[in-house]
Amino acid sequence: MTLSDAFERCLKKGRGREKSLAAHCLTLLCVQLGPDSEELFKGFSGQLHTILMDPSESPEARKKCAYALGLCSLIAGSGMEDTIESMKDLSTVFSGSYMKGDGTVPTHPPEVALLHASAAQSWGLLLSKLPPSFVKECAESHLYKLPGLLLSSEVELRIAVGEVLALFYEKLRESDEDFEGENFEQLLELLGRLARDSAKYRTKKEKKAQRASFRDILRSVEDDEAPDFSVRFGTETLFIETWSHRLYYDALCQALGSGINLHLRDNELVRDFFELGTPLTPCAPGAGGRMTRSEKQYQNKMSDKARTKVRNKTKDKRVASFSES
Repeated sequence: MTLSDAFERCLKKGRGREKSLAAHCLTLLCVQLGPDSEELFKGFSGQLHTILMDPSESPEARKKCAYALGLCSLIAGSGMEDTIESMKDLSTVFSGSYMKGDGTVPTHPPEVALLHASAAQSWGLLLSKLPPSFVKECAESHLYKLPGLLLSSEVELRIAVGEVLALFYEKLRESDEDFEGENFEQLLELLGRLARDSAKYRTKKEKKAQRASFRDILRSVEDDEAPDFSVRFGTETLFIETWSHRLYYDALCQALGSGINLHLRDNELVRDFFELGTPLTPCAPGAGGRMTRSEKQYQNKMSDKARTKVRNKTKDKRVASFSES
């Protein structure tokens, strides 16, 4: 039995946990194979769509399929038609958290809200690769609705949507540097409240994660300031200076965990995402030789910081959500 056979069996006949793991393993394989995974992904994309859109499936399995569709479509999608199809299904899922016709916010169990957050995050990943004309079409359909999701009780959904909004403004201002959109002042006020939120019913970890994220989001939307942080791996440094790159990095960290630095160093696909060029060979200038003990300690320290920053958006927020439920 091949890996493909095992994935297919799990996705078609497995229970919720098996389907979740199969979708995650498929994502890892696509990251490893890069563009060579196109045929693999093509064979499984239909099943991922089916699980994602089936309300009878477990929210966790649907969440993993949403994540797989986003990252795998970015890596191995065969064209714009596939990207648009994936975005359509992903938006159908997270639109379940849009405000109702009477202006009230829908109430969902935490696991469903996390599914919507994953769908929104993956939708944003695919939005980052669209040409300007398609971005404008998406803005006409979603930009005025997305702020309503910032009122969700789930911190992970609020942050995911906030980052999509920041990405929208980044992309739209590439062709119109003065773009503001409808109800811009109300949006800034809402983002500002989230950046300063001190509500007693939120946990300390939740408030810390939300404030840090929305301070960056507010600066981008209000002052057109790009995100700015760096990750050192080996003798190289990755500079994150756009929302597209930040969404790529967060998604890859979720998939690769502690292996992110290894892939930044050696994986050509990952390096292409961040315009790092071809991997450095051991004898190349800047590649260095064997690291000293202090260099290894410094690298581990910086890796831990980078991973902690991303994990605060997942693990800590899930703990916060559990505490609230």
